[in-house]
Amino acid sequence: MRSNCFPRLSLVILVINVPCFSVGLKCYTCLSFNSWKECERSLKITDCPAPDNEVCVKEQLVEHDDNTQGGTKNTFSKFCAMAEACKDTHCKEVGKACDPKCCHTDLCNMAVTIRPSPGTFVFCLLLLTFAVMFK
Repeated sequence: MRSNCFPRLSLVILVINVPCFSVGLKCYTCLSFNSWKECERSLKITDCPAPDNEVCVKEQLVEHDDNTQGGTKNTFSKFCAMAEACKDTHCKEVGKACDPKCCHTDLCNMAVTIRPSPGTFVFCLLLLTFAVMFK
């Protein structure tokens, strides 16, 4: 007797993959010269254009500036970028420092500590579990 399991399994895999993968990367974008709080007040969701659609970045750039109180100028930003932005080479100039936090999933650059979201994985795992239980 032939099993109908394979077509159902193919459908389950298709359904699981649809929410797990997207066509283009979406990132939060903002810019502030004062604080993360101010940056997040102007937060926007951006569909990242090619070629800047490889990673979402959250970065605080600190620059030496004798014209400011304290001698430094901060730039707080969230943006779309190519993977090279994850290296700190763009802020290795004299008097600059940064530590870009990069991630590769939609809207992943919101939190202070950026990690790939486990939400999509949990959703896919639950969907697969229910599909197997109720076949």
